[in-house]
Amino acid sequence: MFRAPSVIAAAAAAATALVVSGCGASASGSSAASASSTGAQVTPPDSVRSAGELVVAMSSAPPYDQKNSATGAWEGVDVELLNGVGKLMGVKVKYVDANFDAEIPGLAAHRYDIAPNIGDFVERRTTATFIDYAQSKLTVEIAASGSFHPKTLLDLCGRTIGYENGTAGGTTAAGALPGQCATAGRGTSTWQAFPNRAALELALRSQRIDGLAAPIAGNDQSAAHSNGQFKNIVVEGLDQLPGTSAVYGMAVAKDSPLAQPLLKAMQKLAVDGSYKAAFAKFAVPNGELSASDIKIDGSTLHKSK
Repeated sequence: MFRAPSVIAAAAAAATALVVSGCGASASGSSAASASSTGAQVTPPDSVRSAGELVVAMSSAPPYDQKNSATGAWEGVDVELLNGVGKLMGVKVKYVDANFDAEIPGLAAHRYDIAPNIGDFVERRTTATFIDYAQSKLTVEIAASGSFHPKTLLDLCGRTIGYENGTAGGTTAAGALPGQCATAGRGTSTWQAFPNRAALELALRSQRIDGLAAPIAGNDQSAAHSNGQFKNIVVEGLDQLPGTSAVYGMAVAKDSPLAQPLLKAMQKLAVDGSYKAAFAKFAVPNGELSASDIKIDGSTLHKSK
């Protein structure tokens, strides 16, 4: 199942499901998915094997990471892949709700084992190690019926654009574009940070922002399920700003002993077809990396240059 048209409705459904069932997400916002196994094909680190589970930090980034509107359970490309990883390692996979900007600090503090769908930028490697597995670029989602239909980077001047706090592309554009607008005599460009995707979409619906800057796959899916309310725009020149094109990694703590087993598991998923199937199931045709690019810290991209 793909993303529901209303994030708010999805959240409400999730909350209802938890009250009724008494299981799934706890008070701390976690849920668990079992990974049955008759024997590990990939040996996990001792800490993971003794715990019997991988703890994964999850923030909304559809179609990679999203909640099923009927059950409240996490689903998406990353869930498909990580459930496969858990099966190969012979452990369960526990998905824990988190804000994006808290995920890498949470890895360092050992609250999580893995944080998926994080841009592998050189600057981030001081505190995390990345197993590269996907690619993306920044686009702008707009109200389809409005007068704002940007074509080039400078068309964003004089507008208020929302982005998710802590994301490289939004943070870079927020710092770079106002100066470019001023130099071109086009006024300024206001970039406003929001804590998560749900808050961004609510701001766009209520016209508190003119556009929503986020990775292309999420914006494509949101627009497709908005009943014509939203439209996703590839803005010429936006992906040339540092940090606005990305290679996604499954992040683990810096130099974690989990990095090599996770890489081995991901490579096995690529070989047996599960990797390609996960992207196909959630309609992300341009997100895959070639098998040779599924590697540790393989990206050469920077957030700031």
